[in-house]
Amino acid sequence: MRRRNPYCTEQPGRYPVTPELLALADQAVAHLWNERRAERDLPPAEDRSGSCKFAALLARELFGGRIAGNLEHVFVLREGEVLDLNRHQRDVAELGSSAHQVCDYTLSHRQYIFSLSTCEPRVMRWVSWVDEQLNTLQHDQSPAAACA
Repeated sequence: MRRRNPYCTEQPGRYPVTPELLALADQAVAHLWNERRAERDLPPAEDRSGSCKFAALLARELFGGRIAGNLEHVFVLREGEVLDLNRHQRDVAELGSSAHQVCDYTLSHRQYIFSLSTCEPRVMRWVSWVDEQLNTLQHDQSPAAACA
């Protein structure tokens, strides 16, 4: 059964897309993915193949946009442009140009929506981690911090 997927609705982001913030988001996904691997008794991995749902949900929360994708991969569409925190991962590279094809029908299935919702608590913990990292950076760069 198909129904409207709330993740496919455009939402505003918390932060602008900058190289520095993209790097911080990449760090968050790496931590998040290795945390999940540890829970499954798997060793840490440099490659994040298979983590696209987490990466897309994190990117959407941080930078805005909507979840888009196909049977093989999900990512964010933001202002008509692809934002994919997993763009350099092996599984995305293997998909080639088909990685960013959009098939909203796939994402509207009840089971898929449920699967995305189960990722939310972990993603929101890592959104908080990004917020904390940014607050620390801003505090460390403030004039008051320089005088301390």
